[in-house]
Amino acid sequence: MDAARGKRGVIIEGMSASATATPLRIAVVGSGRVGPVLAAAFRQVGHQIVGITARHDAAIDRVSAVLPDVPVRELADIAQGADLILLAVSDDALADIARELPVEPGQLVAHTSGAHGLQILEPLAARGALVFALHPAMTFSGTSLDIARLQDCAFAVTANPAVLPIAHALVADLGGNPVTIANADRPAYHAALSHAANHTVTLIAQARRLLTAIGQVDPGATLKALVRTAVEGALRAGDSALTGPVMRGDAGTIRAHLAALADIGEGDIEASYRALALTTAERCYDRDVLSDDQLADLTGVLLPPTEVVTTKAELRAALAIRPGRRAVVMTMGALHEGHLSLVRRAKELADVVVVTDFVNPLQFAPDEDFDSYPRDLKGDVELLRGEGVDVVFAPSIEEMYPREPLVRIDPGPVAQLFEGVTRPTHFAGVVQVVTKLLNLTQPDVAIFGEKDAQQLALIRTLVADLDIPVRIVGAPIARDDDGVARSSRNAYLSTEERGHARALVAALDAAEQAAATGDASSPAQLADIAERALADAPGVRVDYVAAVDASTYLPADAATREIILALAAFVGPTRLIDNRRIELEAKEDS
Repeated sequence: MDAARGKRGVIIEGMSASATATPLRIAVVGSGRVGPVLAAAFRQVGHQIVGITARHDAAIDRVSAVLPDVPVRELADIAQGADLILLAVSDDALADIARELPVEPGQLVAHTSGAHGLQILEPLAARGALVFALHPAMTFSGTSLDIARLQDCAFAVTANPAVLPIAHALVADLGGNPVTIANADRPAYHAALSHAANHTVTLIAQARRLLTAIGQVDPGATLKALVRTAVEGALRAGDSALTGPVMRGDAGTIRAHLAALADIGEGDIEASYRALALTTAERCYDRDVLSDDQLADLTGVLLPPTEVVTTKAELRAALAIRPGRRAVVMTMGALHEGHLSLVRRAKELADVVVVTDFVNPLQFAPDEDFDSYPRDLKGDVELLRGEGVDVVFAPSIEEMYPREPLVRIDPGPVAQLFEGVTRPTHFAGVVQVVTKLLNLTQPDVAIFGEKDAQQLALIRTLVADLDIPVRIVGAPIARDDDGVARSSRNAYLSTEERGHARALVAALDAAEQAAATGDASSPAQLADIAERALADAPGVRVDYVAAVDASTYLPADAATREIILALAAFVGPTRLIDNRRIELEAKEDS
């Protein structure tokens, strides 16, 4: 093959950057808005259009209007006699076209997708085609009016070095400006264009709706000059072109805007306004346009009181716009005053409070109450709103566990004791979900209730052993007026059983009293007193009573002075737990 030419006579090396050396025979796959216009533009500058695909009547009519006398061909025949095959189809259709299109070695094949680079054309390259990407950065109407708009239009070109001059020359033929985009940068390039163009349409459409809602007959005319000036300024100067109340730190005006949006009742517009205003405020702060106090005032106005998210992506987005020290409270929902006490402690320790609301299937055995465990997300959210929680993460099981976890965390020997005897798989499920939620929420501090004392001890060990950078804080047990520890499972109790449940706290009271009076001087004696008190209580069946070392949660020995007296019992069919930290007097040396 000639060193300067491909098989079909197209110059590959040394080609002029301003125009192709010889006219090309071009075939077009796709008869939407883009393909016929580019074909017509190429034909105007001397290239020959040898065929185009069109499947529907509307497509055939468009081809006839823009490309009279160009034959319509099937995909199987489109490449015959062509130097260049231009694939102007949807992003989703490209992969199938690349597999099915018959090509000869040396034929040029280009796609016009902004999202894809060269990988999508790999099947064609493997068959000897010279492939490249050629994306015009403009929107198309699908009419001949678009041809003039190609002048000075940026074209994103991605190609291997040998093919790059051809792609640049083709753009020059159309009067466009070639912009070389690396293959790996193609997604970021397309994201930038989509964000600027598509989302601008959304914003302007929302602004039109607002103006229509207040009686404006021609909202487009009202916006035209302002939007044009803003876009031209942003294209010319970027952030420096910004004006308006956010840049001035005018929190009062922003508050009035939000009130007006709430009154009109366009919820999607309010959400967009909040998100973009927050981003704008952060950009202004980074450029030293806003002070710390101004940013804090704006953030306080713009952040929604409580945002409920259900996916990991939504969680990341919600956390990204909430700077400051972060605390997480992990729950399984069915919230009560005990959970809310954890939330209040979290608010004391952090600027941003995240509450997770997820009934974790991994910590339930097959014969346990996973299906019947109380759930009330709507009620939970109302309670958390009342406490000023910033983010509620309420994922589905499929979101948390897209598949059965292949990597499992071993909770260690403490997990086999006490609660682990009755529920041998429970703590493995707990540490699995806690680790995932710590990774997802990235908190500075995590608050756990001391009622689940064994769980708290295991989580502290987990965080220490795996070097997870979070402070674990235990919050005191919340109790009802009768002393019973608050628990979601209390909802299972009948009125009579609720009275029997008082026996658990009474047993702990008896043991603590014995320690205070000296009637019990060892961990074993404390456990014996509590167990006998439970055994004598009506309607209660003892599961276990244990005195454990408060620092390790291993069984306390005779020398242990700081203990946790933990117990579990069935009240009717409902299993309840409780505990008390008790300090025994130090033994005197004999």
